[in-house]
Amino acid sequence: MVLDHFIFGQNRKRRVCIISQDKEEQVRDWIVHTLKSGATIYQAQGAYDSTVRNEIITIVDKNEYQKLMQYVSKEDPEAFMTVYNVSDMRYVQKNGALK
Repeated sequence: MVLDHFIFGQNRKRRVCIISQDKEEQVRDWIVHTLKSGATIYQAQGAYDSTVRNEIITIVDKNEYQKLMQYVSKEDPEAFMTVYNVSDMRYVQKNGALK
């Protein structure tokens, strides 16, 4: 168990989900252009008032996570965010290689 922590814990990432009322475009642009990270956008509908907003989802490492939290706290302190630990992530690069 301790060995698993050191082997797999080093690559741990965080999945950050952000719903912004007014600053969605600025947050998305910052993630893509400044943080140089990818993002996915889903349309989400609130259960309470049926308001439709976009949810920005990005996977970041520890350093990127700290930068992202600082940016969102400053740019949009009213944003709703959830954070999940991610222990494994796979994606296909443009050249078809699995990373």
